[in-house]
Formats: sequence, structure tokens, C-alpha cells
Amino acid sequence: MAKVRVRGVYTTAATRLLLDAGHEVVEPSEPIRERFDASFGDGPAEVEVRNSDDYLGVYVVGDGAREVAETLAAGRDSFVFDAVPVGAVRDATVEETTGSGAFVRFDDGRGFLPYSKTDDRIDDGDELRVTVVEEAAPWSNGSPVVAAGERVGNELVTLVRGASGSRVEGGTAEDATQLSRTAATVGAEPPSGWGVVYSRDALDAEMGELAEALGDAAERAEEGAEETDARWLWLGSDGRAAYDEVRAEETTTVAGHHRLKATSGAASAGVDLAEALVDSADPTDDVPLDVIRRKFGPEEGDRVEISHGKPDGRFISLGRGEVVSAEEGEVVVERGMSGSGTYDALDVEREEGDIARTRFEEDGWAYATVYKSSDGEKKGTYVNICTPVEIFPEAVRYIDLHIDVVKEGDETRIVDEDELAGSVEKGEIPEDVAEKAREVSRSVADGL
Repeated sequence: MAKVRVRGVYTTAATRLLLDAGHEVVEPSEPIRERFDASFGDGPAEVEVRNSDDYLGVYVVGDGAREVAETLAAGRDSFVFDAVPVGAVRDATVEETTGSGAFVRFDDGRGFLPYSKTDDRIDDGDELRVTVVEEAAPWSNGSPVVAAGERVGNELVTLVRGASGSRVEGGTAEDATQLSRTAATVGAEPPSGWGVVYSRDALDAEMGELAEALGDAAERAEEGAEETDARWLWLGSDGRAAYDEVRAEETTTVAGHHRLKATSGAASAGVDLAEALVDSADPTDDVPLDVIRRKFGPEEGDRVEISHGKPDGRFISLGRGEVVSAEEGEVVVERGMSGSGTYDALDVEREEGDIARTRFEEDGWAYATVYKSSDGEKKGTYVNICTPVEIFPEAVRYIDLHIDVVKEGDETRIVDEDELAGSVEKGEIPEDVAEKAREVSRSVADGL
């Protein structure tokens, strides 16, 4: 069992789950101390837990991260994905250069290298050593940020192996000279063979802080990089509902609490206000989806992205479409299609001017897309089987479960059952979720 420090919007529910599983929660916030009749430790923490920036999931880092993440994986649509932790050093190959940096590929992931984090010219195909400096959730549109070279450091000072001299990120040569002189004044020097990169915050640091930061970085450089474990936990509709019920054991929790937290900043503030004004609430009540949609979107005329997650941790955008209908718990989205190739599992050509009309229902384990030609002729229907759909103001989100149902003319087929079986064998999809997917596919096929 691990010593775990928890922060963020899932803290109350996560604390309850961790304590029930026998983990020790350390350094709790004051509200958590007040809510729980439990003993807490003072640390240091072995594992850190915090929500992702978009509140759609949780980042877990430290020795024992996998066990902690699996403890927190409530609900049938919660998935634990591998993460490359901050500080990890990798040999990488440049895949693609852009105006602001380059995408690089390494054995266990992909990262983005801003030009500001390398001193060398970067071209496609280049091989280089990089260090992960910022994490990014796999369901976000970004990639982990990497910096060129082997690096160790902290918020004020980063040491780069094989570099020379010093510089300040976003600063001038004069800034770097000033900081180097300040460090030398207090007897703080980088180890031989390492260059120094100061953060902008270092310019405002006191002498003692700067010396301590440089000493800490130098100690890490001499000890060598020690990589820790990290995991991302995706929480879907079932997972958030389960967290609502767990949280309600400790404090007032309205139906849809964590769903609203993930909807928008305004929705998050609204749920806090609502809970402050009531003495009790039932988290198992129906979530007021129509109220949420009318207040925060999407509405007719809006454009939303279709975020198509895979059980192995990949997330693919199926593009953005226009909302042509929006009712309680349901939206219909239309996308214009390009004329290239054929539609997946349908033996029908894609042609310029085709329209894809997709109906999404909140918490539905499937959604149907009807493909039509520019003159309105129906080409076929494709039904994706997936974890319960969530309709957010900017995107529709779910995890695809591989198995699908297609209809062309009078023929209806269930496809990709082998892919589902393979994903179960790899441990990506639990057997009970796979059986639910098979059950849904048979029901859909009978109804088409």
C-alpha cells in the first residue's frame, strides 16, 4: 500500500476510495480533514494524484502509480493508460516539423519539442535525446512537451548534459549573466559537463532560493535520472456517477456533480453554489441534462468535435460537425465528407459532397451515423458501439469498443468482433464491458 497525496476536483471521492483500499492518504487539505473521520499522515507522499487540466480524468505519478490508478478506476467506463512521466529521458526521432516546433516519436510515446527548448536546428528524421518536461493527457489535443537533451532540475533551474554556459527561458543574455554571477556569489556552481537553463521565475528569486535550487539540480545530476511510474485514468459517465455516490458519503453532493465539474468553469462554480445552498441531495437523481445543455451548450448551430477514444489510450478526432438538432440528452451532428476512399466496413465509395448525419444520446452505449450522397440518397448506416457517450459543450466523448454494426441496403452485419476479443486478451477491455458491447451490438442489429 502507498502513501498518497490527492488534490483537485476528485479529491473527496478519491480519498474515500483510497482509504477503503488500505492506502494511506497524506498531507490532506483542510476541507478533507474536516470531512473525514480518519487518520492522515504527514508524508512524504510516494504517489501524487491530481485531476487533468480539463477535469476529464486523473493523473497518477510515483512508485505504485498503477495500483493507485486501478484503485481509483470506478465504473465500467474508466480506463487506465500508461503515461511517460515528467523527467523521463528518451531517444527520439523527429516525425514532423511545424512552425513552432517538432513532433518526435520514441518507443513508448510521442512528444512535442518547441524550438525554444532546443539550441539546434531540427529537421524531419533527425535522431536526438529528449527529456519530458510537461505531461499531457492522451485525450487532450496536445502531446507531452519535451526538451532537447538529458535534463534534470526544478522550477527555477534546469541542468542540460553536454551543454555549456547558461541562458534564461524567454530572457536575454544579460539576464543569464546576472543569474550566473548571483549563483557564483553564493558559491553555487553547476557540475562539470552540464549547462544551465534558468526559468523566468529565477530572475525574482532570492539568493538563498537560487543557491538551493542549483544545489538540488546538481545533486540530481550526480545521482542520475531516476524514472518513476505514471498513469492516466480516464473517467467516463459511469465513473463520474460512481464518484458522485462515493463523495455523497462525506458531503452534500448533487446529481451530476463531477459531470458538471468537467463541463466548464462556469458549471463547476455553479455546482459549488448549489451545494452550498442545500442541506441534502441525492446523487442518484436524474442529471438535469436539458438544463445543462441549454445553459452551457451545445445548441443548434454550434460546432462540436467527435473525440473517438481507443482502449489502448489513443484518441482520434473524427472531425468537427454542426449541431443540427439539440434536445434533452441528445444532439444530431452533420459533417461534410471528402471524396476519398470508402466508408469503414461499408463497401461504398466516399464522394465529394457526401453528408454524415450522426445521432448522439447521452449515456448511450452506441451511436448511429447515416451516410448520404449530396442528392440525399442513403448510402449506408454505421453504428459504433462504445462506452456511455458524454456530450460536452465543445466535444462528444467516449471510448470505442471496436465491435460495430453496419447496414447497407437490406443487409445488416456485426463487424470487428475479433478486434474486441483481441483487446480483451491484451487486458485493455474488461470481459464484463466486452460482453455488454456484444449484447448492445446484437440488440442494435436486431433493431436495424
